Amino acid sequence: MFVLPEGLPLELTPLAFLVGKWEGTGVISYKQNPDDETPLEFEFKQRVEFAHDGSNCLTYISSAELIGNPGNALPSEIGYWRIARPADAADNGPAFIVGQGEPSLKTHEDLEKLLHTKTLRNCGMQRAASTFLSRFSIRVAQQNFITAK
Repeated sequence: MFVLPEGLPLELTPLAFLVGKWEGTGVISYKQNPDDETPLEFEFKQRVEFAHDGSNCLTYISSAELIGNPGNALPSEIGYWRIARPADAADNGPAFIVGQGEPSLKTHEDLEKLLHTKTLRNCGMQRAASTFLSRFSIRVAQQNFITAK
């Protein structure tokens, strides 16, 4: 049975399954030139950790390196994931300005209504990932993630 992480804000419940440490291996495969018959392929391992601090976003840290090539780290990332939604008066920011008022998301019904709006359906992760991969002409041939606790 899946248990929601303690203290996770309501609006992050659709992303709750990501919270934790993940690692796995994959293959980067691409052609340097369109005329090449055989693509270059590199096996890599990746570690990703998603965490939350009670705010309206998850933090993530990702690092990767080529397998069989010690010390050859691939670019790492640090960032935030959250549900795309209009700003609330209750939201903190910019900078250290404290939010005022009541948040618009109070119940699971409010969240469901937000998740089914046209704006959110049009900005999915699949679209962003496919844009990124086609832009850099990198095809991830295999990526198997397993939980590491």
